[in-house]
Amino acid sequence: MSKEVLNVRETAELLGLTPEGVRELARRGEIPAMRFGSGRRSPYRFRRSSLEAWMEGKEVARRLHAVRDL
Repeated sequence: MSKEVLNVRETAELLGLTPEGVRELARRGEIPAMRFGSGRRSPYRFRRSSLEAWMEGKEVARRLHAVRDL
């Protein structure tokens, strides 16, 4: 059974990105993320189900864009 809540490293592995890239996307609000604690140094956490839905949405958008370019 897969973990539902992932840390930055686990999210980076899932998305094929670096941990720094995941943090930057989260900081800019481009991927669904949660922060635990207060302050700039509080760690990000990511729900696997939210990330999977986000990835699916990105894939659908990519396909729609490709169809428009025909």
